[in-house]
Amino acid sequence: MGAIRHARAKQRDSLRLRGDKRDDVRRIIVVSAKRRARRSLAIARFTVSRAPVTTAEEVAAFMTTPLPPAPPHSPIPIATISSYHLLPKMLSKPDIPEIDKEKLAAFEPSYAKMDLMSLKMILVSLGPRMFPVFKIVISDPPKRALRRKLLPVLMADSGLATSPTHAFAIYQTTRLPPLGDPARTLNTLFRRRKAKILVGHAEHFATFCSRIPALPRPDLFFKFLKPPTETSGAVTAVRMPVIPLAVPDPDAFDHLQQYFYSMLNRNLLFRLIPHDLRIPDGANLTDDERTKRYIEELGATCTVTQLAKYARTVYGLYQNAIALGISHDGLWHTIDYAWNSLTGAMRVAAERGAA
Repeated sequence: MGAIRHARAKQRDSLRLRGDKRDDVRRIIVVSAKRRARRSLAIARFTVSRAPVTTAEEVAAFMTTPLPPAPPHSPIPIATISSYHLLPKMLSKPDIPEIDKEKLAAFEPSYAKMDLMSLKMILVSLGPRMFPVFKIVISDPPKRALRRKLLPVLMADSGLATSPTHAFAIYQTTRLPPLGDPARTLNTLFRRRKAKILVGHAEHFATFCSRIPALPRPDLFFKFLKPPTETSGAVTAVRMPVIPLAVPDPDAFDHLQQYFYSMLNRNLLFRLIPHDLRIPDGANLTDDERTKRYIEELGATCTVTQLAKYARTVYGLYQNAIALGISHDGLWHTIDYAWNSLTGAMRVAAERGAA
């Protein structure tokens, strides 16, 4: 009997010890979760700074100054000197749905009563004040970042008056493998993908893109972080909603966002093909003569590989415009002009043997 009682007591002590260990594990998990909750959201924090535009001269300079190409063009050319002739001569424009006025009304009810082109011109006139100068942040995977419905943005006081309304997570659309391989298909659907986090104003996106969801006006949360000093201004944290956008070519999305705020075809062309046409003073050229001169200069100064890299960027912009449902005539005219110029310049460069 004594041995049995001793065994049962030992078993109770063992169970009690296990229970204490479980409590310790639970306590560690709770404490660790609290620490993570207090930790700053470093993955989604980036700085937005904005220089205020107050004079007409500064606005005019913004509207006329060519912008440098950003981001850099793809290092992978779309064709080689032996295959450039296989590229299509034209990029066809498919049927694109019109802008839904109800989506505009979701952000601002008065927009639904306005003519779409008039609304675009009003927003473009405000572009120098509203366009954010931002740093691109890469988050991997995007799903973890997107679970946070609000994203913290550190902003200077000069940008609060025209604060961006949303953060857009730009990631590449999933390319499924051929049918008949369920393992690869499952792995492709759930693999990690990188997303670029960009900030912007919903009204600019809603007036151009017919295939994005409605973007209601958000209730932005502001938190004062840092008072102004002699060398820097005050800093405020703004938490804004995150909108995921899947596009075929995330690297070419920056050109679209620039165009939403300026609608300058010449600037877009210069960003796609960073070569300006040099015309002697007093030369009076027709549009056809100017285009021919432009193609000849491109073919004489660039190689086929360099032109093919520019062409890949143009094709990425073309794919993004279709995916987002952009039917703006000025954008499509610039895409057509850039593509025709590049394919023509490739022929000129190939004839002189510049691979």
